[in-house]
Amino acid sequence: MQRIVLRKRLLNRRKRGCKHIPSFIFSLFSLKKRLFLSFFLFIFFSFYFFPDSVPAVVKVDVNRLPRIDTFSRTDVIFHQLDKAVEYNEKEIFAGKDFFLEFFMYRCQKDETVIPLSSDMGIPYDTIATLNDISDYTVSMKDRDIIVPSVKGIFIAEKPQTAIEILLSREFASECKNNPVIYEINGRRFFFLAGKRFSPTQRAFFFDLSFRLPLDKKVISSDYGYRMSPVYGRWKFHKGVDFAAPEGDDVFAAKRGEVKFVAKNDSVFGNYIIIAHTDGLTSVYAHLSKIFVEKGQTVSGGQIVGRVGQTGMVTGPHLHFEIRRGGEAENPMQFLK
Repeated sequence: MQRIVLRKRLLNRRKRGCKHIPSFIFSLFSLKKRLFLSFFLFIFFSFYFFPDSVPAVVKVDVNRLPRIDTFSRTDVIFHQLDKAVEYNEKEIFAGKDFFLEFFMYRCQKDETVIPLSSDMGIPYDTIATLNDISDYTVSMKDRDIIVPSVKGIFIAEKPQTAIEILLSREFASECKNNPVIYEINGRRFFFLAGKRFSPTQRAFFFDLSFRLPLDKKVISSDYGYRMSPVYGRWKFHKGVDFAAPEGDDVFAAKRGEVKFVAKNDSVFGNYIIIAHTDGLTSVYAHLSKIFVEKGQTVSGGQIVGRVGQTGMVTGPHLHFEIRRGGEAENPMQFLK
């Protein structure tokens, strides 16, 4: 009798337990549904409120690019480039997607980008923006040039030269929505098919006059005699002082070769001297950082250092000189 009662009790407990199983399973299922719905809403609102997506990174291995030997129809690789350019032009004209390929060419002659682009059939600004060519006078001799199969311009993710900064500012919105970024030789570029240099950018590319070494021209002390803030007496000031916050970029005023690099000088602090044509040199003093080395060739507009207050100063600024044959001249007559 006791066994029968015990068995009934056990059966009743099992039945009561079984009643809760469907509700337990349903609750788990509901949880999954809620998680799925939350994930779906997150994706939806992310695309709706934050449409900008992270661009895909395409790494270009320059060591494996097909090499062009000569700009001739008999050169198989050059013929391939020619056909690829023709195909992409038709696709772009029809509003279709293009296929960007890269080729390599080792320059043999002491030529510049203009005749080189003519031989390739690729615009000079396409080649210049991809290969860090700051102006049309840069020699291409013994240099490896990357050649793309689509005409356009490459915008550096982290611009360095004046022309790169101009391009980055003008096409910032288009780069922001660009789905692809190309990583080449350690640098990253956005590509805008069909774009060309604007009149301002062409002026920077072809105009080789001296440029301001800073983004803004705020003169705190002009060239000539002045009351020296350091010595407290009238003294001839051989350059121009540009007031700027410490850490601002300092640009090479013109293409040239770095002839002198000094650190911790008692007067000029950290400074560099760049040699140009016609016996002209430019001096950049009181720098907080120096990014170039002696013997290095720099382009006009290339970042060479940062504004500082090293040496004999009363505050952060850039002391800038232009010398002819070693003798200082008024820099403002050279700067545009």
